[in-house]
Amino acid sequence: MKHKTKLNLVILIFISLSANLIASGQQDDTGKLKVVGTTSILTDVITNIAGDRVDLTGLIKVGQDPHGYEPTPRDMARVEEADVLFLNGFNLEESLVGVLETVSTNLVVEVSGKMDHETHDEHDEHDEHDEHEEHEEHEEHEEHEGHNHGGIDPHTWMSPLNVIHWSETIADTLSEADPENASFYRENAASYISQLKALHHEIQEAINVIPEERRILVTDHMAFGYYADEYGLDVAGTILPDTSASSDVSAKHLADLVHILEKRNISAVFIGDTAGLDIRKISEAIQNELGRPIEILPLLTGSLKAGGDQGDSYLEYMRFNTKQIVKGLGKP
Repeated sequence: MKHKTKLNLVILIFISLSANLIASGQQDDTGKLKVVGTTSILTDVITNIAGDRVDLTGLIKVGQDPHGYEPTPRDMARVEEADVLFLNGFNLEESLVGVLETVSTNLVVEVSGKMDHETHDEHDEHDEHDEHEEHEEHEEHEEHEGHNHGGIDPHTWMSPLNVIHWSETIADTLSEADPENASFYRENAASYISQLKALHHEIQEAINVIPEERRILVTDHMAFGYYADEYGLDVAGTILPDTSASSDVSAKHLADLVHILEKRNISAVFIGDTAGLDIRKISEAIQNELGRPIEILPLLTGSLKAGGDQGDSYLEYMRFNTKQIVKGLGKP
């Protein structure tokens, strides 16, 4: 992903520039600001603020894992035509960021850019498991090799309070780029922020139903650090030792995870909806290794659901995940 050959990069740039020329000749000028968002989650938030006043395109399709996203020539043509490109930031769109340095772009804004660089490293996973020194040394080695995005968790949308920061950044950016519609963007942002604050309180009330001793999360990769911090859960372990759903996993790491599940009597493991087949097979192997029933429940991670399905907007995405977490942890 990060380590494309120079030849492949040159080919991608050439094709994207060609596609751009073709596309620019076919598109009618609507007079609207051309805006591009990367993930389906980010694009939904932009929609709530921009409404129909911009020509908005989402790059990463619904159901696609952003960690595994590779920009197509059509994507790059859209990026070059955009007046504003909104990224999640914190290197979530790592393959896109590498190519942006080689093509012509206008305004590029990372919506998570003004947030503190919160980290969710091994203290989140293994606070109470100092006996696993070998595991910790293995994790430290991986981080030095460039994994874990430098220790920064890119899944900032897992807290609605963080998405309030997104909304303010989006509204400010659109207002500056399109002053005639500034009041429209700011009013929409204020309305959406009110919904985000209400969602935050709704989630907290739902999590409060779970007994404190059972508020323990085990997920496929480190995507729920912000959620856990915000709502008082403990991320006890992950199937993959990274914030990317495409990272590698060792037998030692899995053995440690089984030990955690046994020692803490954890009743559920949560797997991202966009997780690959390998992760699902690993979770089933963990279940077999335990020798006792354990629920494997889906959560939404890098993408919204398709239109009409539960989780097809950011607000419903968060409600779906909260419902699943309460279902998995709320019963003995």
